[in-house]
Amino acid sequence: MSKFIGIDYGQKKIGLSVTDDDKVFAFPLETVKRINFFNFINNFFKDNDVEKFVIGKPTKMSGENSEIESEIIEFIKKLERKFPNTPIVR
Repeated sequence: MSKFIGIDYGQKKIGLSVTDDDKVFAFPLETVKRINFFNFINNFFKDNDVEKFVIGKPTKMSGENSEIESEIIEFIKKLERKFPNTPIVR
C-alpha cells in the first residue's frame, strides 16, 4: 500500500511526516538536515511505496507568499527531477 510524504521545508532542516497505508492519519517521520534530504528520501523509497509528496506553502498573515517560497520552488524543481513519477501537491 502506498503512502503520502509530508514535507515542511526549512532553510536548515526539513521536517517529514508519513501517512498510514489508508492515508487517514499522518505521523512524524524524521527531521533531516536539508543537505541530507535526498539521501534520506532515496533510502525511504527503497522500502516504501510513496504515492505523492505534500509540501507546505507558507504564507504571511496578509496572504502573501513567505520569503522562503522562492527556495521551496527551487526545491520542488529538484524533487520533480529526482522523482518524476511521484506527484507533488501543495
